[in-house]
Amino acid sequence: PAEGRLRVPLAVGARIGARGGARRGIRFGALARLRRPLVTARARENEESEGDLQSPRVFDHALSLVRDAEPASGWPSPTAPSTLTPGPRVSGSACPASPPHRREASVLHDRLVAVRSLGLASFVAALAVVGCQSSGIAPAAAPPRLAEGDSPAALRLAERVAELLPGDAAGAAIAVVEDDRVSLAFGGRADFTPETLFELGSITKVVTANLVAQRVLAGALDLDTGLDRLPGGGDIGDGWSGVTLRHLLTHSSGLSGWPPNWGPVRIVFSGSLGDPFAGYDAVDLLAGMQETRAPEPGERWVYSNYAFAVLGRVLEQESGTPFETLARDGFIAPSGMETATLHDWSGPAVAPPRGRRGGAATSWSFSAFAPAGALRGSLRDAVALLRHAMAACERDDPVARATCLAREPAGFPMNADSEMGLGWVRTSRNDATVVWHNGGTGGYSTFLGFSPERRRGVVVLTNVGFLREIDALGIETVARDAGVRAP
Repeated sequence: PAEGRLRVPLAVGARIGARGGARRGIRFGALARLRRPLVTARARENEESEGDLQSPRVFDHALSLVRDAEPASGWPSPTAPSTLTPGPRVSGSACPASPPHRREASVLHDRLVAVRSLGLASFVAALAVVGCQSSGIAPAAAPPRLAEGDSPAALRLAERVAELLPGDAAGAAIAVVEDDRVSLAFGGRADFTPETLFELGSITKVVTANLVAQRVLAGALDLDTGLDRLPGGGDIGDGWSGVTLRHLLTHSSGLSGWPPNWGPVRIVFSGSLGDPFAGYDAVDLLAGMQETRAPEPGERWVYSNYAFAVLGRVLEQESGTPFETLARDGFIAPSGMETATLHDWSGPAVAPPRGRRGGAATSWSFSAFAPAGALRGSLRDAVALLRHAMAACERDDPVARATCLAREPAGFPMNADSEMGLGWVRTSRNDATVVWHNGGTGGYSTFLGFSPERRRGVVVLTNVGFLREIDALGIETVARDAGVRAP
């Protein structure tokens, strides 16, 4: 259905054509009817907020939470009732505290939300495995706590995020940067440290934007040149007329979130439902671009992961260097992100991914979509990125100059309160601006933002998917001392 909800009972009979994992038409008979209580897809909207490697609707949902989270007056008391709904908790278990028949549907619910966030047809969800998965007994949740520094704002933010966590396996890592002072705090899971690793999701997009801006400042690329006239443009077909790098960086290209050859049939029959981007490579991306017929660019704002996959291809074609190498040498290392990576992570330092209701989730891997969401790192890595971005316009090295360009207004409004930089989002109130981006994959939700005027910044990292309320809390924390009322 257009609104992305699964309706039960469900029978599907269709001939579906797809490229990639299923490159020829496949005839489906009627799928088995789905019975309650396996699916309750009409849950409350705030329980179905979705991650950020996402369809356009998901980022719109995040913006609506940011816009609507008005504090009553000043900074809320840590003991004040939250206007955001916390997930149910049960000590020592990944399962939500709900009746047994509801627990059975926990993981399927999280997968349904993931399916909605990816914009897939609802029949894919019928193939999900039902059961409340658990990775074992998690360490008991600890009270929110300051680990470094003395900022009351960091502890208060940890307390408020902890209220949203769905179980002892879930946790949050928080940083508040004020001038040169850094405070770190944690909520929920007791064993998280500043070195614990998270998927940062679409925060990757600010890295990709920086790499493009570096090449623009070096004169190798132009923001307003059509893609068909850039390196590799002769191969992409004739559906890209008038689409520029500026359009891609500001989500104003008119592209949908996904290429035409990325879809449910491919994901199901490639066995990658839990890791949806793993098998989509550069060959698939080029084929998708050749099938694309972009609408009139510059007419409307539509959040597009596809646009950033295309930007990664442009960078590779122009430089002759793989995107992962460009990101590592061109941004990750120079900005001081010592443990950040785009691929190949493992070990006890990795935060275990969880779904919105606490069920076990799966880490995602990326190929052609790496420029849209593959970045992984620790709280210290995210703080390094934040401090780099906050100080970028005061420095004169190529990486800093590129970030300074990217965080400035790019001339495309998103709504009455926010506008795009190049990759960054800018939300303004009165005489100050919060520059930010969020991130989310199947088992992680993240936020990074700052106020340039007041040199105050915030990082929120969680191992819970689809927890988009953290964006409003992050912006509220940044805005407090910036002389702006939280949006």
